Amino acid sequence: TLGTVAHEFVHMIIFNEGYWVEDGQLYGMERWLEEALTQYGQYLFNGKYTSNLDEFIKFPDTILAENRISEVWLGPNPFANYGASFLWMFYLVEKYGGSNTSNFLRNIIRNREGGMKAIDAVLTPFGTDSTSVFADWAIANYLDKTRKNDGSMLNDGKWGYNVDNDFNTTNDLGVNERLPVKFSEKVILTSPVTARSSNVNPWAADYVEISGNTGNLNLGFDGDDRSQFKAAIIKRGPSVDTAVEFI
Repeated sequence: TLGTVAHEFVHMIIFNEGYWVEDGQLYGMERWLEEALTQYGQYLFNGKYTSNLDEFIKFPDTILAENRISEVWLGPNPFANYGASFLWMFYLVEKYGGSNTSNFLRNIIRNREGGMKAIDAVLTPFGTDSTSVFADWAIANYLDKTRKNDGSMLNDGKWGYNVDNDFNTTNDLGVNERLPVKFSEKVILTSPVTARSSNVNPWAADYVEISGNTGNLNLGFDGDDRSQFKAAIIKRGPSVDTAVEFI
């Protein structure tokens, strides 16, 4: 299809602009970032979301940033990874590319770090970095809400997608599946104390729905000290404004 031609053409642009040879060795962009850019280029060409997005919506605990030669990308089922990378680039361009999208993308491609550090470089002028933006992105993929009930901006629109209408779910991002991403687990509180243990991939998120009981709810989180985590509580209801608290 012409969309595939556009996708592959972006690969050619990246090879020309973002790869180099040093001491006889070819260097370039990490695979996840290159595929993020090629899929976004395909979207710019035909205005259609990739069906890989559906797989990420179903499996949000999917590694976003991986080394170019990882078995994830070279394995038999990388479609959720492709979907994650596309949605990440879509979010970055919407929130930080703006009217300067061409330069924003060019700076990513030409940055020789070729991975998440390249994203850090283009985010520096905005006073933020990939870790902070990833947290907002993870919230946006579930909450997908840019405005409060009174129409004012919610967290500067960072917890949703502008392309969506907050009050019309028929235009949420996706093809056959639609945002929000699916829950990893649903917990119904039936006792005074409930504990859960689970794993989450690097540069990925789990979403747990908590319901049941009334009164105050005290939550705690304890992650492996060898890794970095962010845990957030999303509070929402039909008659209250959405709120997000990090714990």
